[in-house]
Amino acid sequence: MVQVPHPWSVVLVLVGFTLFVVSKLAVILYRERISFGTRLMTTPMANMYRLGYWLMVVGILATFL
Repeated sequence: MVQVPHPWSVVLVLVGFTLFVVSKLAVILYRERISFGTRLMTTPMANMYRLGYWLMVVGILATFL
């Protein structure tokens, strides 16, 4: 069984995923069905997308390290 040293870090992952999904849905609903990266996003949405990825990575690392 895996012992998770910092289970509260999962909250960071969930917040990051939420930011990622909101920014990606903005592109999907208004412009393109399939897109990669931030090319089609507005500047605030692109920043939210990047912050979401950053929070997910930090949350995963903090959860298990």
